[in-house]
Order: sequence, then C-alpha cells, then structure tokens
Amino acid sequence: MGVKTAIHDSNTRLGLANRVCGWFADLFMLGLPTEKPLKKAVLTSTPIRREFTEPVDRKALLENLNLNASLPTALVVGGSQGAHNLNQAIVQATKQTPQWQFIHISGERWYNALRESYRDVTNVAVLPYSHEIYALMKAVDLIVCRSGASTLAEVIYCHLPAILVPFAHAAANHQYYNAKILQEAGCATLICDAKNPTPQLCATFKELSGTAGNDLLRNLRQSYQTLAIPNPMGATKHIIQLLCKL
Repeated sequence: MGVKTAIHDSNTRLGLANRVCGWFADLFMLGLPTEKPLKKAVLTSTPIRREFTEPVDRKALLENLNLNASLPTALVVGGSQGAHNLNQAIVQATKQTPQWQFIHISGERWYNALRESYRDVTNVAVLPYSHEIYALMKAVDLIVCRSGASTLAEVIYCHLPAILVPFAHAAANHQYYNAKILQEAGCATLICDAKNPTPQLCATFKELSGTAGNDLLRNLRQSYQTLAIPNPMGATKHIIQLLCKL
C-alpha cells in the first residue's frame, strides 16, 4: 500500500510479533542491542521521562524519609506490584547489613506485611509506591530491581550501580537477557530469582560493606561510560528524526 512501517522493541530478546513484523518493516528501532544483527535496525535506546533531568537534593530527600544522608543507600524496587521473593530477600539483607540503609518500595500488596517485618529495623524506609522514582534513583548509591527494559533505561541514564534480579517468569526469560547486557558491561550484578535469591543478595551487600565496597561501587558506576547504548533521554528525539526520514 506504499505506507512506511517502523517497529520499536525495548528488549534485547525480541517479542514474537515484532520478529515477524520485522521482516516487512522499513525500520526496526532497538532499545537494547540484540544478539544477532537485524536488517534496517537502529539502536535508539528506550525513551524515559523528562523528570529524570531535574536536580535532586539528596540530603533533604533522605532526611524526609528519616534516613541519614551520610550513609550508603540502596533503593529496592520490585515493579508496580512488588516482588515477593525479592522482598523477603531484602528483609534478610537489611538485618545483616547495618552499614547500609534502604528505601524499599514494596508494592501495595506487600506493604503491611513488610512494615511488620521491619518493625524493629531502623535502617529502612518502606513505601508502598512512589510517583517520584526519578528523584529516588538519582539520590541513592545503588538500586536493587527487576530488569524490564524501561527500568534499565532509567538505570542507564542515572549511571546507577545495580543488583538486577530478573523476573523469572517473564516471556522467553527476556529480563534475564536484558540484565546480562549490564552485567557483562560491568555495570551490574545479576542474581537469579528462580532459586532463593537471599544468600547471594546478602553476600553481595556484605562485599559492598567491606573495605573494597566504595571501589566496587565506583567501578560499577564508571562502567556506564563505556556502555554502547545511546542516552535514553535522547531516544524520543532520535526516534522522531528516524521516522521523519522514512
């Protein structure tokens, strides 16, 4: 019919519909690099919200959560619905890692139970949800999260050291392969959720709390400088430019 077509897939493992449609599309835009090269493909990254460019006052934000701005701080996010296995693992990690403090976004479903679990713990702020995730991500030293493509785009923009715990039941295990990209680039640690993630998560925080902890965090953050993925904040403009040229 003479109509130009374009596709954008944010994951490194493409969905079935996009793989099929890719044979007929004039342009295939990618949020993350794929294992095999694709014809007519351009790596654009995945667009993120403009709010991520806003400055953040770390001290004020953490003190508002009754946390100490001078302590290393981790943000824990399991997705909008929370993540039971990850939540339970973090409860154990917080109790074994008094050197760190945590902002734990639990999900509405798990909020009351986690507040009870943290009743005698002073180094954790528990939130059911946050509409200001962009401010939290820019204020902390580390994030523990799933590895959906949109989350990773935000992590990449913030150059945020990460412990990635992919959702084990994601289609075609695509979150695992997303996480592998940051792990192999030296930006993140990958922990599988299919098994009990608690021992490895606790061991990782123990390592980060040791004498080499600051160096480990610094190396994770610096590794983003060589990550071969375009700045997500420029993705929207890049995508529009490519579409206008079709």
